Amino acid sequence: MLSFSLLFIGYLSDTVGPFLSGSTLRSECAVACVNNANCSSFFYDVNTQACYLEKYVYVAMDQLYHQRGVQYYSLLNEACPAGYVYCRFTNQCLRLHSSSKMKYPAAKTLCLENSGHLAFIMAKEENEQASVVAENNTVWIGLERNDGDDEWHWANGHSLGPYINFNQASLEDEQIYGRMFPLGKWGAYSANGVLFTLCEIGVEGKSNALMCWDINS
Repeated sequence: MLSFSLLFIGYLSDTVGPFLSGSTLRSECAVACVNNANCSSFFYDVNTQACYLEKYVYVAMDQLYHQRGVQYYSLLNEACPAGYVYCRFTNQCLRLHSSSKMKYPAAKTLCLENSGHLAFIMAKEENEQASVVAENNTVWIGLERNDGDDEWHWANGHSLGPYINFNQASLEDEQIYGRMFPLGKWGAYSANGVLFTLCEIGVEGKSNALMCWDINS
């Protein structure tokens, strides 16, 4: 397996976020991430002592996580229960429930039983993070409409917007529940459809009690 190298810098600068050049310590990298309002996670290369900050969680995992000597850390928020991913950039706690597929009402209940709700998406950044956490699965999100009605709303009754990301070709009249496809587009699905579930827990403000966690441990 090849060691992490500067060949990745072009990818990182465009996709992941700022690159902290020069030698540093892992603890300094953690402090830099905590002090950067847009940093949700970071990669640390033990070979070069280079630090890469990331806005989202897991976005560059496939590119960097399995490289020899590269460690991955994500910020934790005490408001997020175990099993939930915290993204400070979007201030969300998200969780993919992929143990079994279920119908929309059961998915909605599952999220409520865990003190959350099906994921609501209010901005492009939230949509991108939700799509990553969904791990290339088509999942239930909290989109609903009344039978025979063209107007969509979130499961809490709030109307959509200003961000909307429908694939218009997937909006059939008899389908009243909403799903997210692997690339982040939204579509409708029938009451008999079964999918994995994407849950969200709201975060009241941004916690100052942030820690870094090594997923290799």
